[in-house]
Amino acid sequence: MPRQADVLGDHHTIVMALAHGYPFRYFTAFVLPLRAHYAGEVVLFTSSNASGALVDMMCYEQRLRCPRIDPLPGVPLTIQRWRLYAQQCVAPLRFCLASDFRDVAFQAHPFALLTADPAMASRDIVFVEESPNRTIGRCPWNSHGLLGCYGKNVLSQLQHRAIINGGTLYGTPAGFMQLAGWFGGQNCSLSARFAKWAAIVDQSMLNYLVHTGGLRGLAFGITRQGVGPVNTLSYVSKSYLRTHTQHSSPVPTVLNNNGDTSPVLHQHDRHSSLWKPFSDRALAEARASCQRLLAVLQGSRQAEASLKQPSGSSHLSPRPRAPPGSRGYSSGRALAAARSPRVTPNGTCLERSPGNTYCRERCADDGA
Repeated sequence: MPRQADVLGDHHTIVMALAHGYPFRYFTAFVLPLRAHYAGEVVLFTSSNASGALVDMMCYEQRLRCPRIDPLPGVPLTIQRWRLYAQQCVAPLRFCLASDFRDVAFQAHPFALLTADPAMASRDIVFVEESPNRTIGRCPWNSHGLLGCYGKNVLSQLQHRAIINGGTLYGTPAGFMQLAGWFGGQNCSLSARFAKWAAIVDQSMLNYLVHTGGLRGLAFGITRQGVGPVNTLSYVSKSYLRTHTQHSSPVPTVLNNNGDTSPVLHQHDRHSSLWKPFSDRALAEARASCQRLLAVLQGSRQAEASLKQPSGSSHLSPRPRAPPGSRGYSSGRALAAARSPRVTPNGTCLERSPGNTYCRERCADDGA
């Protein structure tokens, strides 16, 4: 689908995602398709000690903000992210998309369908339902999270309700502020019995909030699976995919129930017919980006060394690496030599820099 114009203007929107700890190829898979359709602000929360020069360069080239975060001990990042979202989604922004990172793909402008619908555009929060094939009680992740946080009675009350997905949702600054305040006031400490389900316990908590009326006083809407800007594919059937997929190159196009392109795909990785072509494209883009960015880094290091060459010197002296933990080591500059790996022309890494875990033995195999 051609890039659609946001009726509010891209400068009134923002896309936010928790990219903490992911390898480089997931950045290419998320960022490049998004930038093909959307020119607005993008914020990716990355690792404070493992972003790497490649990610820094991509953030610079694609005009992203990539703040590095240090997780609070004992608090899942999926809970902490709501505070981060609220800090970024502020006036004069009108709409913000909080998105998962690894399993989200963009096929069109992420805000066009939302802002073109007056009913949805008037809401402070727009939630996205998962497939009606599964209810809360039939989903082990959500049911165990509810059971661990709120007990059997609450699970019994909500077991037949539709699953509200916590990975992708839209909101206004007021909406995200209220969500962050609510999550900050919750005290859900899962016992060892439920520790396995802690990774997405915030989704169980969100379903509790929505389905028990905890959002009274806040205008919110819910879009059903296959309707609206996000198509959540986790529990859809194979027959659904056959009738809602157009085979195209290099990746198939997934359609909403009305036959239009789904702007945002979520949890497409649950289906091999989608995940393989999307993964192959991401890996190819990562290879190309890695080779190009590393070439830029090499050239920058050589230029920096030549500028620092003493007058009359007949050779280039390599810049010494700052020791881990020192100020120079973690300066955060994309082209800092202390964080740039030494590479051969074909991208083979000759060393593993502690500041760049995104470059393995070969860029082509990064994250695979």
